[in-house]
Amino acid sequence: MPKSTPDLLLSAALLTFLASLTPWQCRAADEKPKAGEWPAGWLFRVPVTLTEAVEAGDITLDHGGLGQFDGRDVRVVGPQGEAVSALISALDATHVRVIFEGAPGAGKYFLYFGNPSPKLPPPPAGVSVPVPGRADWAPKGGFTCVSYNPLSPLDGKQLVSQEKLLSYYERVMEQAKATPPLDEKAPKNVISGIYVNAAQPISAPDQYFHIFRAEIEIETPGKYDLLIANALSSDRIGVIFVDGDRKTAAVQGWYVLGYGGSPFCSSFTGQVELKAGKHVLEMYTNRRNPEIRMGLAGGTSKVPEYLGGQFASYEAKKVAPGEMEAAGGDFVAACHTTIAAWLAQNRFPSARAVCRFVKQRFAANPQTLKEFSAAYERVNTESYERNWLTEGKYATRAGTMPDVDFFPPFIAVPQPISLSQDDRTHCSSCVWGEGKLIYGLPFNVQDAPWGVTSSIAVEDNLLFVGTKNGAMHAVELANGSERWNFTSEGECVGSPLVYCGVLYYGTLDRRLYAIDIARGRMLWNFPARGWIEGGPCAADGRVYFGSLDKSLYAIDAALGIQRWETPLDGPISAPPTTDGKNVYVGTRTGTFYAVDSATGKEAWHYAAGASIEGGSCVDKKRVVFGDKAGHIHCVDHATGQSLWKAPATAGGPVTASPILLGSVIYGGTADGKVFGIDAGSGEVGWHDTLPAEGEISRSPIFADGKLCFTSKMRGLFSRPTGQPALVTYQPGLRGQQVRQPVAELSPDGLLDEPSWNAALTLPLLKPNGFEPAARSEARFLWDAKHLYVGVSCRDAADEDNITVVIDPRGDGAVAYQFSLTRAGVASTALLTAPGGDPSDPKIKAVLDALKLTVTGADWKPQWLAKSSTGSEGGWTAELVIPFDVLEKQIAPPPQHGTNWRVNVIRNTGKPGTQLLAPTRNKNGIGAPMEWLQMQYIPEKVKP
Repeated sequence: MPKSTPDLLLSAALLTFLASLTPWQCRAADEKPKAGEWPAGWLFRVPVTLTEAVEAGDITLDHGGLGQFDGRDVRVVGPQGEAVSALISALDATHVRVIFEGAPGAGKYFLYFGNPSPKLPPPPAGVSVPVPGRADWAPKGGFTCVSYNPLSPLDGKQLVSQEKLLSYYERVMEQAKATPPLDEKAPKNVISGIYVNAAQPISAPDQYFHIFRAEIEIETPGKYDLLIANALSSDRIGVIFVDGDRKTAAVQGWYVLGYGGSPFCSSFTGQVELKAGKHVLEMYTNRRNPEIRMGLAGGTSKVPEYLGGQFASYEAKKVAPGEMEAAGGDFVAACHTTIAAWLAQNRFPSARAVCRFVKQRFAANPQTLKEFSAAYERVNTESYERNWLTEGKYATRAGTMPDVDFFPPFIAVPQPISLSQDDRTHCSSCVWGEGKLIYGLPFNVQDAPWGVTSSIAVEDNLLFVGTKNGAMHAVELANGSERWNFTSEGECVGSPLVYCGVLYYGTLDRRLYAIDIARGRMLWNFPARGWIEGGPCAADGRVYFGSLDKSLYAIDAALGIQRWETPLDGPISAPPTTDGKNVYVGTRTGTFYAVDSATGKEAWHYAAGASIEGGSCVDKKRVVFGDKAGHIHCVDHATGQSLWKAPATAGGPVTASPILLGSVIYGGTADGKVFGIDAGSGEVGWHDTLPAEGEISRSPIFADGKLCFTSKMRGLFSRPTGQPALVTYQPGLRGQQVRQPVAELSPDGLLDEPSWNAALTLPLLKPNGFEPAARSEARFLWDAKHLYVGVSCRDAADEDNITVVIDPRGDGAVAYQFSLTRAGVASTALLTAPGGDPSDPKIKAVLDALKLTVTGADWKPQWLAKSSTGSEGGWTAELVIPFDVLEKQIAPPPQHGTNWRVNVIRNTGKPGTQLLAPTRNKNGIGAPMEWLQMQYIPEKVKP
């Protein structure tokens, strides 16, 4: 297929860049690079001139997304070409503030950035990476922390007053300083370092005590609020002193004695009057993470921000960056290269930021504007195709990825929800941003009892979420600070939507709001006549939403004026979906509608029979949605006629939108069940239950090859009966343990010995991972001499046969194959590179080292196999594989704890293959890395 124009531009940019580089890392260790010489892999730099010798220089750079979002690609080079130590003081997705040593004196420095490699080369010898912290360099000011090992357990009863606190700390400091390590391997007693902000964990053990010191510069005089951590009672003390005043603490944070004499920290907030200029804050704490927040006092609900670079005074000379330069001299080509790299890493927000940055820089150049407008659209297209099944990311909310090959069996991986401590009602969804899963909020957006009410959406490093006091918050993901908040008269309970740089959401004050995401300024609001509980969708310049006033609305996205209103037969609390031609939505009376998106005229309706409160997923053929009776419906999007013989049963009320991945529909229920349904037949072929059976009220997401569900806590308004769950599913089989029979087995094909009944038993699945109606099972046992495999089939076909493939090495280089037909004909083969490429250098090297003399069907070991036909039409197979017939150079006989990979395939000679581990390639047996990993355990089964 020929490349498109953007592809050619990106390829040309990459070639131009590569041709321009000098491989700095390839020089001899003692050979210093010349001044001004580009390091290999770096695309951009800015010159920085120090006119006098100073201890440190301070530069703020707007890189517009051309650099790594966490600043780890920043390198500083001195006037003589020497590498210079630097520290990232503050950053966000498009800006970075760098403090660099100016010890070499006056001259021209270069700040290099924009190496998009996910694996950056190490910095030069003796130079630390700029982030996350510096233990070996501490310029005056900044965020320094000295941590002391108390060398004995803490008695909290000693710290119930300021006098006792200071006395205890002084003793700890003296003892720690005076006690050297017993040897080089012993833990340090004193650890010092400098850190990016007050939210960053320090690198010291939990039992250490810390003095956190920050020199700050105040521009606006007045009263400042100080807050420690998230204002929750705990056994972690924190006391803040300002400007060395040990008599009056700005934040007292004293321990008090609770019930039973146990100590806990009772005071977490304080206020201090500060004049303009420099001040020193000191925090005495046993918190591993100091977590100081600071902000001007006032009548706003906004919580103070983490003490970060915006307050820091580094006593460094402020310098301005020079003109940004690109490797090879072609700035536009280097920008295209960066965009291509971000796309390859699923870094869509960074890629969009680069497009905007270049368009702004070259606003007077029509050709460049056209190029990067096209690049922006390409970024959005790839984002939606690869990573868009996240609430608030795909404007139409269509919820389908037809080309995805994703099906069971799955490994369920519960995710930590440490980021959700502030989402106490557990109402929010999860999103995928910059390669990480995000649930809840990265900080306490406001004090209790206000909690999150909406799902969350992410766009270009900003997280959007609504809270119960009617506020919509925009949170910077890079540093956890709040950019803005906007308050309405009612909370948002649906899903916020980002469309063309604007945030749209409905609230319980009956209005749809349009907010500029950059500034948090309202562009317009549109009044409905009822509550708006579901999120909106958008396409072709229009925003669509439903209301409890029984109407579906189409609003001009730019102007906020109504294009049409269509009354339906009941209240609408579900989010609508559109395919550009129709808008699809259900009502609480159980009717599902398709409405012409241009005119608002009804195209068709379908009677589901039960309340529809969740959205739908739409592809080129079908519309799929659920109802509160627990049914999943699939109808033709053109006619509204059912495509299944009957609705599928989900197992519980469905109030969240399902999604369609390839040929499988995935969704969840209000009682914590998750399911997979064959889109063609309506067969429910996969199901599971989340921990605590919490309500699933938000749509699942699919990102990074994983399917993710979130649930609410059970017993929300009373004593909780469970915990919220955040679970991802990914293809694969968990390892299984194979045990030994209680007595020797005779291979008669009957599988009637007691040990077989207690053996490890696993189902054979359809190629799509679903269980067939006539279940087939594989069973495994072993002893010191044999591996036993039994297969039982409840039905039979004329050309039925069973194949067992074993990869004892686990590297996919070679596998044993044992086959048995229903008629009892046995065969074997020694497979090389099963499921892989024999010419692969790694596999070829393994095969050359093994020096196999016989492969393929010529490999004919001595083994035993029997088949037996059952009385009800099914049949069974019993395979006994001696370990001593297997080549020793491939793998020795298994011992306790040995792991082998295995797959079992049943082929009926017609469509209907069944597999222990369903294959995702076309060779019929799958890739060894997808097979079951079984571990040999020398325990006997218990019949």
